[in-house]
Amino acid sequence: MIEGMKIPKSKKKIWLALFVLILAVGAGATLAFGIQDYGKKTPSGRPIDSQAVKIGRQLAGGKCQGAGPVQLSVSPMRIEDTAMLIPHGAMVGGHVTPIDHGYFEPKDRQAGRDAYEVRSWADGEVVQIQHRTQGPEDNPQAGGKKSEYRLVITHSCTFLTYFDLITSLAPELQSAFDRAGAEKSGGQSAKVRIPVKAGQLLGRIGGQTLDYAVWDTEKPLKGFLVPEHYKAEEWKLYTGDPFEYMTEEVRNQLLAINLRTAPPVNGKIDYDQDGRLVGNWFQQGTNFYEGDRQTRQGGGQFWGGHLAVAPHHVDPDVFVVSFGNFGGKAEQFVVVGNAPRPEEVTVESGLIKYELTQFSMSGPNGERWNGKTYIRGAKVMPNQQVAGCALFQLTADRTLRMEPFPEQPCARVPGFTGQARTYER
Repeated sequence: MIEGMKIPKSKKKIWLALFVLILAVGAGATLAFGIQDYGKKTPSGRPIDSQAVKIGRQLAGGKCQGAGPVQLSVSPMRIEDTAMLIPHGAMVGGHVTPIDHGYFEPKDRQAGRDAYEVRSWADGEVVQIQHRTQGPEDNPQAGGKKSEYRLVITHSCTFLTYFDLITSLAPELQSAFDRAGAEKSGGQSAKVRIPVKAGQLLGRIGGQTLDYAVWDTEKPLKGFLVPEHYKAEEWKLYTGDPFEYMTEEVRNQLLAINLRTAPPVNGKIDYDQDGRLVGNWFQQGTNFYEGDRQTRQGGGQFWGGHLAVAPHHVDPDVFVVSFGNFGGKAEQFVVVGNAPRPEEVTVESGLIKYELTQFSMSGPNGERWNGKTYIRGAKVMPNQQVAGCALFQLTADRTLRMEPFPEQPCARVPGFTGQARTYER
């Protein structure tokens, strides 16, 4: 435009109209491109291209929308059908590191398979159904091969719930699974998209516990020192506390049957502290959490290279030493005397000898607990017999030397031998 040149009012209106049109076209293009547009946000105000959303979309197989948590307004198992709620963080058998889910214990395991309903916590979409079978060798009480199902439900792209060990699916879920073409054989998985409402029947369970968990990708856990080492089960890093999201009514109902009374009442799974013994460790050269051929040799499993030293999931005053390989199998023990505490063991501590013993649980009056009925204030009860000795020595902040000696008291173990293993994290 030439300096000083005047534009008639009529042409100014034309230029203004063109400018508005260009803005409108640009806005339409932004909507058309959707999540590809830089800076676009969800209705909750979070960037749609945030890392939390991207991770949630991966866990959901790309099938999700929105962001942010929702209220959990329905207990997955009816309170009258539930004996107790078992918190996160147990270490048992092949679950060598603290377990990333909790359990609903049914009222009566003898009531038969499919005895109890499993319902959705909240509105959402079932996006994954995984099917597997258990044979008599896996579950002798089942009497033949039986089905189990694992479900992933999205409530937004950053908030998901998970269930496992469901013994049968609701008809609409079973039909969708069949239509997806998934084979009805061990380990087969189907990607689906089935809207569900809070309280809607998902399936049934009986004769065993129901696994449950909440994943909140906006709140990654801080107690895993190297998150990349858990890529095989990435959801573990985003395990949330369901009590934080429950309505007051559901929270009060479940707290009344929750085994753990110490905070956090839902338990904890991430105990790593840099330069301290406490937390998870992985045998050097075994590919961290995922494991490798070395840990699977001779019928072993991926957890063969795992090791954890962490508080008990119900009685955190006592710590557990959990081995992926103790005399050839996964084992868990407590330490005679419960000392020194693993959070106090550092490089400067030098060689530590832990005398190991098996344990059970007792009630507040010392009575032995059967593990199937609710008891408030359950405590770890060490056995009297020594199960072995284990030597530990931190050689650097994230490097550990360890050697187990099954069936030997520590008085007979002078020090490490050539069979000592190196662990890292």
